[in-house]
Amino acid sequence: MKRLMMAGLFLVLVAGCNEHIVSYTDEGDPILHDLEFDGILIHSVRDSRRDTFGNGEIMEMTCKKIEHVEDGTMAKNMYNLADCNKNDADDSVLWY
Repeated sequence: MKRLMMAGLFLVLVAGCNEHIVSYTDEGDPILHDLEFDGILIHSVRDSRRDTFGNGEIMEMTCKKIEHVEDGTMAKNMYNLADCNKNDADDSVLWY
């Protein structure tokens, strides 16, 4: 079991855990992000096909952990995927 503190709440990742996160662009277009934890790795699928000004693709990657970053580029607090099999992909999960 892994525990993460996100936005003041604990997120407990257990094998078989699935999280569905929806974020919105400045124009209001949804970006869908699904995370699945198999007990060892976090499987990430980010779908930007509904983003009018984005690249409109589905990006899949596998990561070992989620890290907290203070004073990040997008917000004061960010949670990013880390130790992933793709280095050039957007690794942000949650920001506030």
